[in-house]
Amino acid sequence: MSKTYVVLAKPNSPNHFDTTLFIAEKFNIFAFGLTFLWLFYKQLWWQGLVVSLIMIFGTGTLIEHGHYEGMVINLALSVWIGFSGMDWVIRSKLKKGYVMVHTLVCSNKTEAYLRFFNDYVGILNQIKTTQGPAAPTMPKHWSEGWV
Repeated sequence: MSKTYVVLAKPNSPNHFDTTLFIAEKFNIFAFGLTFLWLFYKQLWWQGLVVSLIMIFGTGTLIEHGHYEGMVINLALSVWIGFSGMDWVIRSKLKKGYVMVHTLVCSNKTEAYLRFFNDYVGILNQIKTTQGPAAPTMPKHWSEGWV
C-alpha cells in the first residue's frame, strides 16, 4: 500500500541529511486514540489546548446531564484529528522555518529515504558534470540556499 510522504528540509543547514523530515500523509491511529496527548507530543500547543478543553469541558457536561451527544462529538473530533493531524504537523514545521522540497509516493519510509537521497545526489552530480546550455536548471528553493 502506497503512502504519500512530504519531504521538509531546513534551509541553510550544514547537514541536510540530519535535518530532512519525511512526514507521511495518512490516518494517524495515535492522533485518533490519544487525541490531545498526541497534539501536545507533536508540540501543537494551541490545538492541544483547544481540543482538550472541548473534550473535557464541552462534551463532559453534556454526558454528565444525560445527553450522550458528547460521546459522538468526541468521536467525530478524534476521527477528524486522526485524518488531519499530520497536515497540522506539516503546517507547524513550515512555520518553524522548514521548506517543502519534495513529495514522494512510496510503500514505506525507508523507500522514501532511499528514493529522495538517491535523486538528491544524482541531481547534484548532474548539475556539477553537465556543461553548456544543456545544463539542468536548479529548482527555485535550491537557489535560495537549500543546497
